[in-house]
Amino acid sequence: MMKKTLLFLFITFINVFYNAQDGTLDTSFNTTGKFFLDTVFNYPYNNTEVIADIVEQPDGKLLILGKSNTSSGFFQPVFCKVFRLNTDGTLDTTFGNNGIFSYSTDAYVHNLFSNLNKLILQPDGTIFVIGYGKEYQTDIGKTTMIKLSSNGIMDTSFGNNGIGRYYGGGISGVLAYNGYYYLYGGSSNDALIIKMDTNGNIDYNFNGVGYLTQDIDNEINNFQKMIIKDNKLIAFGTKLNSNNQIYLTVCKFDLDGNQDFSYGNSGITSAFLYNEEYSSLNDMKLINGDKYLFSIRGNFYQLNKYGVLDSSFGINGVKTNPFNRRFDCVQFTEDGKIIMSKGLITGYFSNYMSVNTVKLNSDFNVDSNFGTNGESTINIFPNYHYEQYSYKIKQLNNGKILVGGSITITPNPNVPSIKNENYFILRYNNSVNTLKTNDLIADSNNFQIYPNPAYDIINIKTNKELKNIEIFDSSGKIVKTQERALKRIDISDLQTGMYILKAFDGKKSLSSMFLKKGSDKP
Repeated sequence: MMKKTLLFLFITFINVFYNAQDGTLDTSFNTTGKFFLDTVFNYPYNNTEVIADIVEQPDGKLLILGKSNTSSGFFQPVFCKVFRLNTDGTLDTTFGNNGIFSYSTDAYVHNLFSNLNKLILQPDGTIFVIGYGKEYQTDIGKTTMIKLSSNGIMDTSFGNNGIGRYYGGGISGVLAYNGYYYLYGGSSNDALIIKMDTNGNIDYNFNGVGYLTQDIDNEINNFQKMIIKDNKLIAFGTKLNSNNQIYLTVCKFDLDGNQDFSYGNSGITSAFLYNEEYSSLNDMKLINGDKYLFSIRGNFYQLNKYGVLDSSFGINGVKTNPFNRRFDCVQFTEDGKIIMSKGLITGYFSNYMSVNTVKLNSDFNVDSNFGTNGESTINIFPNYHYEQYSYKIKQLNNGKILVGGSITITPNPNVPSIKNENYFILRYNNSVNTLKTNDLIADSNNFQIYPNPAYDIINIKTNKELKNIEIFDSSGKIVKTQERALKRIDISDLQTGMYILKAFDGKKSLSSMFLKKGSDKP
C-alpha cells in the first residue's frame, strides 16, 4: 500500500512540478536563471563577444566556446574563450584561469582565430578547440585546432607548440566514428570534409590527402550536417548561386572519401528552396530511416531518400512555424519536440529587445505547456533597453533548456556609440517526455530509494553508474546536488516534506520521489 501511495503521489507531483515550470527561468541556475560574462571590455573601446558552441559534460557541467575581440589598441586582438559552468550556473574556478581559458591572437598580423567553430569533448575529458584563421605571412586561411586538458590548460605538446594548422576553412560540425573525427564545413567556395584521429593527426588514407572538397556547379557550397548510414558518409549542405537562390544539397561518399556515384547525379543531389533567404542549417534529423528533416531558421524542409523535397510533407516539402517568424537557433530534441530562440524586438526602437524562446510539439504545433501559448519572452536586463541575441539553444540531459547569446550594454548612456557586448547563458525549466507512468513502473526494479520515508540518510539501489544527482523540493527548486554521485546521501539538512530525486547516468535521467520525515525517529 505504501508503494502504491508513493507512486500515485510521485505521478501527481511530477505533473504539477514540471507543467507549472515550463518556460520559466530556472532560479536554481546562478540564483536568477541567468549568467553574464564580460571578458575583454576596456572603456572607452567597443568589444564583441559571440558564443560559437556549447557542450554538456557527462557530469552536467557546461563548456562554452566564444570569440571575443576589442577595438582597444593598435592590434585589435581576437580572443579564443572557453569557460566552464558548474551545474548551479556558477563559473567553475578549477578550469583555466578562474573558470576561463583565453588565447589571444592579432587580427592583422597572426590571426589564428578569426572565427571559432566547435568544441570536441573527448572521452578522457580533454578538449579540442576548432576554429579558422589566416596563416602568418602567407595569408592563407586554414582550420586551426588547439588542445586543452580537462582543467582548461593548453597542451603545448600538441601540434606545433600547442597549435595544429590544417588545410581547410570554417568548420560547421564534427562527427565521431570508429576512432576518427570527420570535420565538415567549407573552404573558399567549396564544401569540405577533413578526417583525423583522436590525437589530431590527419588520416592520409582518406581521399589520399586526408581531406576532400566538393564543388557543386561552381557555386558557393558548405557542408553543415553529416551522418553515417549504411557505411556511407552523407553530407548535407547548402548551395548559393549567383542569383542568391538557395539549394539543399546532399552528397554521398564511402568512409575513405570516395564519391558514391550511384547516388543522385554523380553522387550529388540539389533541391531548390523557393523563397528561402537564409542558408544556415540549424539542425537535422533522420525520419523513418530514409527521410531527412531540416530546420533553416524556423522553416522546415523534408527530403526523401533521393534528395528531393518530400511532397507528402507540408506544402511541397515545406512547413513554416506557427509563430510566423524566423529564429536564430533551433534544435530537434530527443523527446521529439522542437525548441527555438531569437532576439526579438519588443518596443518602438531596434534596441528594445528581449530573448524569445519557443517550443513546438512533434507535429509542428505550439506546445501550450511551455511559457505563454508556447513561448517565453524575457528582457534579460529588466528596466533597460539593450540588444539581445540568441546564438545557441540546447536541451540538457536533465531536460532543461539552455540558451546562449550576447547582450550589448551601453555603459555610458551619454555616449551611446560605446558598446560593451557580454556573453549570457539562460536556463529554462522544461519537462520532457521521459517521465511517464509506464517509465516509472518499468524502472522501479532498477532504481529505488530506501528507506522511504527517510529521516537523515537515503540510499540508491541501481545497477547504473550515476554521474550526478539533483534533489528538488515541491516548488521545483534544486535544494541539493552531487556532481560525483554517491549512492548514499545525507538529507538531514532538508526540511520535512516531499522531494524528487533525479539521477543522471550520462545518457538519460532516472527519477523517484521520497518523503523526508522529521528528526524524531521512532
